[in-house]
Amino acid sequence: MTLFVDVGYLDKGQEVIASLGVPVYYATPTVLIVDPVSGLVVNAHDRHQWAEAANIGMPASIEYFRQFAGTGQATPAGENDVYLQTLLKQIADFEQAQAERLYRAYAVVGPMLKAYKEGDRDAFDDDLWNEVRDYRFRVPLDLEALRSEARERVAAGETGIELNYPVYPAFSWELNQGSSD
Repeated sequence: MTLFVDVGYLDKGQEVIASLGVPVYYATPTVLIVDPVSGLVVNAHDRHQWAEAANIGMPASIEYFRQFAGTGQATPAGENDVYLQTLLKQIADFEQAQAERLYRAYAVVGPMLKAYKEGDRDAFDDDLWNEVRDYRFRVPLDLEALRSEARERVAAGETGIELNYPVYPAFSWELNQGSSD
């Protein structure tokens, strides 16, 4: 079954995403493959690649979905390691914090997008839009790099791993409010 979720002007869809245990959508389209029995997202480890869906050809798309057909899961090897799970949980917490920041950003640019789509061309601020776009494309790449690093270092037998989490610059409106994440 395929479910299409209308994200409106970046103000809808959070409840669907939250019900799946996924902190945020980073782009449209976002593809989440859900196991119908467990209700778990089974493509969590690479779901962000769809932010660039226009660059994914049909053969690659078909192969991607085929790997999940009938199996219910496509979990990377070694994902059951307890130490790795601890690191992945830390990364998930970091992701949740970035998701909350992104939702606040959507509250700023969503109304601007709506006004623009309704004909108010002066309502659209390219600079603000680009700040959010750049952030929402950067975060998934950084998350995947963190997850890959954690997997590689655990597989190599390292312990006491401290990952270097990226620090993102404040959005311009956060600077104007005197607060940043």
